[in-house]
Amino acid sequence: MVLSSDQSKKLFKNENSMHKFLMLNVEDVHEGMSKIKYSIEVLNIINVIQDANSLYKASGSDIRISTNIYYEIMKSIFNEITLTDSQLVEYLETARKLVDFWRLISRYKDIETALPFEIDFMLFGLSFDEQEELDRESSNDAYNGYADIFYRIGCESVEAKVLVKRAKKLMESYKQKTILKSA
Repeated sequence: MVLSSDQSKKLFKNENSMHKFLMLNVEDVHEGMSKIKYSIEVLNIINVIQDANSLYKASGSDIRISTNIYYEIMKSIFNEITLTDSQLVEYLETARKLVDFWRLISRYKDIETALPFEIDFMLFGLSFDEQEELDRESSNDAYNGYADIFYRIGCESVEAKVLVKRAKKLMESYKQKTILKSA
């Protein structure tokens, strides 16, 4: 939907609320729509982090969550490249901080603190195209396998480096299935 200037002013009577909305005219954009959709998901997480940091600051806490890795994730999405191992560790450590924030706030407000698994799959080595090539059973198995790994992000006892290795190994096994399927 495209709004005229007058329509925008009516919708956003309070100028402070304008930053809460992102409007795109995507009528002519077909190629790369999933990249835009996934980038919006990343922007939503960045917004949650900014809200978390504001809440931490207002409560007098020194805790802050960096958004830097999420900007790297957006670059990764648009360039369809995986992150380095150190970036993946940073991502999981930041995700762990978001889980901690979610635990604090979830009874008061419903927030999403995780990216869609499709993004994580790509970050750990299974491209969007390779994900599309998986049959339903393999796709479900990949989701279930990664869900087990993702669940452990909230467990302080498991190092992020270990989770990165497990996730990369899992994605590599499904990458091999797509190679075998196309051969």
